[in-house]
Amino acid sequence: MSLPFILGLIGGILVILSGAILIVMGSMTISILPIISMWTTLISMLPISFGIVMIVGALLTRKTGKERVGNILVLVISIISLSVGGGLFIATGSILGIVGGALGLEGK
Repeated sequence: MSLPFILGLIGGILVILSGAILIVMGSMTISILPIISMWTTLISMLPISFGIVMIVGALLTRKTGKERVGNILVLVISIISLSVGGGLFIATGSILGIVGGALGLEGK
């Protein structure tokens, strides 16, 4: 296993985890303010979808001939996720994805 693959995979998992935490926090507010709960659930779908795309990109780095596409996908989605999202897990996962994508493009 290569370092870019591992970093992209861990980064995607952390971003998905942050989306799941947002969903749980949103479900706790359902009895207080239902509209906030709905918006929190919808907004938390962004990190989950970003994390899934990051994992797909990391898996693409393992396929022969698709390494460059996978690394670019991880790098771009990580940058978007970092700029759109916030919080500890999103930032950590995005930074891991950025480092993994950059290392993969460099050829390490």
